[in-house]
Amino acid sequence: MYFNQGYIDFFRQLSENNDKRWFKENRKWYELAVREPFKLLVDDLLPGIKQLDEGIHMQSKDALFRVNRDLRFSQSHAPYKLHMAAGFSRGGKKSQYAGYYFQVGMKHIIIGGGLPFIEKEMLRKIRIEIGYTNEDFHRILEDKNFKNYFGFVHG
Repeated sequence: MYFNQGYIDFFRQLSENNDKRWFKENRKWYELAVREPFKLLVDDLLPGIKQLDEGIHMQSKDALFRVNRDLRFSQSHAPYKLHMAAGFSRGGKKSQYAGYYFQVGMKHIIIGGGLPFIEKEMLRKIRIEIGYTNEDFHRILEDKNFKNYFGFVHG
């Protein structure tokens, strides 16, 4: 088992005290109850992910996202995320290649994949290709097996 009540309790407390002073005072709790268990989970998942995609050559420490939020473009000024996350792809978690992503918070687990950091020119090429095969693309999205397995597509 990777997580215990301390994981949830840490994020619950952080949601009520999301500031640098509180986090600094509770860094040891974060390290022991949140970061280390999450890293152990990533350590255990990485070999299977590498089997799915042999082009992935990263270490687990390189897959982890920081708990610090990027505040430059955010309307919220809370400095910390309320979840831990990891990303896996060829060339690293922020590469131009499609990859895998998951996050574990106090209320939700999110698992996804795709191109989160797609550049303008690559996005243009993908849209053109979908336009060429629009009927096929929609047939895949409406396929019963696709919907049962993936649910629905965002965006």
